[in-house]
Amino acid sequence: MKMKNITYSNFQITESDTLKNSVVRTEKPIAHFTALADFRNTSSHLLFEHTRGHAFKMSDMKYDEAGYLVIPTNGVYFVYAQVTFNLQGKLNRPQQFYATILKKNNDYPEPEELLKSYARSQPKVDDFLKISTYQAGAFQLSADDYIYAEVPKNLQAHISVHEHETYFGAFLLEPSPLG
Repeated sequence: MKMKNITYSNFQITESDTLKNSVVRTEKPIAHFTALADFRNTSSHLLFEHTRGHAFKMSDMKYDEAGYLVIPTNGVYFVYAQVTFNLQGKLNRPQQFYATILKKNNDYPEPEELLKSYARSQPKVDDFLKISTYQAGAFQLSADDYIYAEVPKNLQAHISVHEHETYFGAFLLEPSPLG
């Protein structure tokens, strides 16, 4: 059997077949943030990694130093977060863990809870246990809304710092006009 060399010149390339050597870029805002090496801070806001590892933001999504994801465009967004807690040592009684995703903006004086999830540990005899809370939902958000994740300060020392276990993000499902 005779093999024929196939080269680039053997193919006819059309405009629709190429990406023009550019990276495919989404037009819709999207962000995915991951755990920092140290979650302990002075507020109950969780601060996330937003540039390294699996973390990224595109299409005008902004993340500020206070831990807020700033929504750039009016629309329906899918918002999600997972927080994994590490428990070490023996537990004599059940313990409750929770995480909340909140929204704030200049129209309301108090933050609004969007999502809240709970996990409860059981008494255990072994030395190590992981518990995760996960929450997700679709919400109508406006440009310049701030969303963020929160865990009570007393639970922050238990948060897993692995980027595949603790993360937070949002992406635009459907844009909407000003309303």
